[in-house]
Amino acid sequence: MNNKNLKGFGLIEVLVALAIMAVGLLAVASLQSSLVNDSNANKLKAEAMALAQERIEQLRNYTDDGLTESDFNTIFAVGTDKNATKIAGSNARFLRAETIAEIDDRKSITVNVSWTDAQGAAQIVSLDTQLSWISPSLSGDIETIKESENYVRSATGRAKLGEGQVTDEEFNKDNNLISYSNGDTTGLLDRSDGDLRLTSGNDVVLTLEDACEIVDNERTGTPCTGFAEISGRIYVDQNNTNFDIKDIFVIASDAAYCQRYYLDSNNAAVAVTNDTSHTLFTDPNKAFEYYEYTCYLGGGWHGNVGLLQSQSNENQTAILDGCMGDPYATDPNLTPKVAVRRVYRGMAFNGDSNGKPTVNSDGFPIYYSIGINDALILPAEGDPGHDFFITAVSNSNEQDCITAMRVPDADIDGATGARFEGMPTDFFCLNQDSNYMDHTKIDTFGYKYDDYCPYDPSDPPLKIYELSGDIAVTGTDLLEDDLLAGIFVNTSDRAGNCSVAYKSVADKTHTLNFSCNVFDWGEGWEGAINLSSIIADFECLDYQQSFPAGREIFADQVINNFTCRVGAEVDPPVVEPVNVLVSGSVLGETGKLATITFTITNGTSVNCDKNIYSCIAAANGTPWSGVLYVNSSHKNNTPCIGIPDALDSAQYSIISASNNGKVTSIQFSDISDELIKLNIAITKNNEACSVYL
Repeated sequence: MNNKNLKGFGLIEVLVALAIMAVGLLAVASLQSSLVNDSNANKLKAEAMALAQERIEQLRNYTDDGLTESDFNTIFAVGTDKNATKIAGSNARFLRAETIAEIDDRKSITVNVSWTDAQGAAQIVSLDTQLSWISPSLSGDIETIKESENYVRSATGRAKLGEGQVTDEEFNKDNNLISYSNGDTTGLLDRSDGDLRLTSGNDVVLTLEDACEIVDNERTGTPCTGFAEISGRIYVDQNNTNFDIKDIFVIASDAAYCQRYYLDSNNAAVAVTNDTSHTLFTDPNKAFEYYEYTCYLGGGWHGNVGLLQSQSNENQTAILDGCMGDPYATDPNLTPKVAVRRVYRGMAFNGDSNGKPTVNSDGFPIYYSIGINDALILPAEGDPGHDFFITAVSNSNEQDCITAMRVPDADIDGATGARFEGMPTDFFCLNQDSNYMDHTKIDTFGYKYDDYCPYDPSDPPLKIYELSGDIAVTGTDLLEDDLLAGIFVNTSDRAGNCSVAYKSVADKTHTLNFSCNVFDWGEGWEGAINLSSIIADFECLDYQQSFPAGREIFADQVINNFTCRVGAEVDPPVVEPVNVLVSGSVLGETGKLATITFTITNGTSVNCDKNIYSCIAAANGTPWSGVLYVNSSHKNNTPCIGIPDALDSAQYSIISASNNGKVTSIQFSDISDELIKLNIAITKNNEACSVYL
């Protein structure tokens, strides 16, 4: 074996190799140290960013506490390094503060989070946002208000807009991964992650977050919470419009999805699309075309549902006026209104020691908006649909709605106006049924609420006035509790805006005090204060005080007292008459009423105000006599006058009447009371008076 070519390593070669290896190991160690430091820095920066984002979200939530623009400016006062807070993080101690500046009508907010790193160097991250009292999305909302008015911001609720599409496997109906039980062609997709998804075709259009209970990444047996739903019909008047119903869409504010559909001859749901050739008409004249809609929402939502018209030729949309309400209702809160949307709100408050809402510095009650309950279905079973009726209206004239909604196609099975009977107006108060309201929010904040809404919070009044007075009740054996439980005072706006309190008793006459809140939207308050009772043998000289046009309320006011008695054996207090007042409500075909005239024997003659009418004429003494004349503007409509039970047959006589008992004028004779209350009805097509009176 030849070994002469074998060689070893020299000392110099070994030293050089060791030097190269040492340099490499030092580089690796330095790199490792750098990686560790960078990782720690990234963790600190990520934690600081999370703290800044958390504060941004807190500040956004605080906008709900600002009920007025003044409140908003107080909450977000301009300043530097405000609300400095030390926070012990996972990897360092942080200092968080915000700086607020004013830019035009917005607040520019910068949240800074600072800390000192391991090397002793100061570090900082910043996040910016802008907040405004006037919602920046206002132009995109179907809420339409004047620029000077307060904007009641809508709450999104538990739902959020859907993302992505249904997979082929999920879309395959044979796999039973989507339930199509909604009855309007939409589906419910449950991916077992706690969320429910609403699908339309291949698209996920809405997601209800945390709808199903998840424990340890597993679904429990607790049933999932469903979407809230609002449904009804869209009617288009074919006689007065030229709208293509397929171009009319239903839209809800914030996170929502509204599905349009109709039922075919087999009662199967078919989605309304641009290619839809089927149409639905009412009978007998096919005056109204319609389709069905359902809007899906999350619990806690409060906002608006309205209409948009697609102008496909110009690739634009336009907001539509719609008619909402019952054309045959006599309650002014239920009669048709012209609006672009229907508002859904509940109203709650923090109560004072008397259980009444606390007030701001201007004395205005402070209310908080409450949304809908989880899985709420509107309308409730048996209630009218939340419909919209589209017709031609001139200058938002509500009478145009009433006229168009009273044609024969509005009748169902011979029932007059049944198609629109009970239709909600442009404001749906959730307080009317406590099951409608989101009790999660109510319970969290300890709010109180009444079973009514004092006004539409999306259109708040400018001022509030108090009308007060006394109720004098003469009688024997009357108890304070019986009186308070049996006497009610309401405004013509809505029930609940008045309170009654016991005051005193003297000489068998009990005195109660009433106080009513009335609201002014800028032109004074018009309406009436109404008194009623469930006490047996209860009788008053008058049950209503009217404030029509010309007598509007513009300030707090003590108004006339109500004088009443219980029991015929007790004589009422003597009241010296100053004016003779005949008043009441106009029912039925109110738009067909031409004039009401009242003349008393001394020759004083007045033209009376209409609807909630009042006729006031000066009288020289008692007893008095006079004539009330009522005229209709149409030959097919005839007035009826309801005779009050308190009048003896000798105190009045009918001057003219039809064979159907319709009174057009009445003679009063020797009346000792200065106040007479009777209702007037305008009938149609020879209806009997008993239909309305």
